[in-house]
Amino acid sequence: MYDDIFLFVKLVNHDNFRKLATVLNISQSTISRRIQNLEIQLKQQLIKRNSNGFVLTNEGEALYKRFMHYEVELNSALDSVTTAYNGLSGTLRIALQPTIAQRLISAQIPFFQKDYPGAKLIIKYVSDAVNMVHDNYDLAICSRMPTSQESKIRPLSKLTLKLFATPEYAKKFGIPQTLDELSQYPFVGSVNDDNTPMVDYVSRHEVSGEEVLIRNESNLYVNNMLHGLEMAKSNLCIVAVWSILVRQQLSRHELIPVLPEYSFGDFNCSLIKNHDSSTELERAFVKFIENCFIE
Repeated sequence: MYDDIFLFVKLVNHDNFRKLATVLNISQSTISRRIQNLEIQLKQQLIKRNSNGFVLTNEGEALYKRFMHYEVELNSALDSVTTAYNGLSGTLRIALQPTIAQRLISAQIPFFQKDYPGAKLIIKYVSDAVNMVHDNYDLAICSRMPTSQESKIRPLSKLTLKLFATPEYAKKFGIPQTLDELSQYPFVGSVNDDNTPMVDYVSRHEVSGEEVLIRNESNLYVNNMLHGLEMAKSNLCIVAVWSILVRQQLSRHELIPVLPEYSFGDFNCSLIKNHDSSTELERAFVKFIENCFIE
């Protein structure tokens, strides 16, 4: 049962059967069957399926909140039994992308430190491209390519830009039903790397794969998605953010998707290393980071 509960938590985090199936390399039907079996065992309906995927029932939301952190803690506990006491020690100099780290990584770092008390972590939060050699980083988690040519790069996760608003906004103003209607609604836009407003977006239909270039100008642009999310709390605007950042808000129904069948750009979040070889401590930290993204 516990495996199915953890699968349920993963499903809520990914908010999509298809995405979770891709991550776990199993079929959507297998996920659906296991969730149904869990509902039978618990004698409770956890999700209600709809045209956009599913929404949580009250029982499903309660189960998610109760177990949302358990697998990370369990994995950390298991790792501590097998590896934490083998004398691993050393220093890691790490660069983390601030927005991703705040949502997915930083809150979990003390658990890593607890499991590896001999490790010293020197962490710098960096928005710009890093130079692994010049700045002497061992590892980096970034959404931009490093400036040091000899760095080793491995894709970690795809960041998909999607639109969201609060339920209160939808009640007051409605939400656009087509791409053409989007320009009629207040929208928090993004800022390009050269500090110019981002007005052109490549929209992609998630099912058909059809791509359309759209222009959507705004009177408000920000270069930090977390601040954009704070603005969305005003119930006065729609915001574009990486979907991975709003897992919990979606599960708590604090945000709802806008034009959920479309995405507006993909960005790679990469693990960057300064060299080919890895220490045991580096490998442990990489595994920890991978778990943060999965959960």
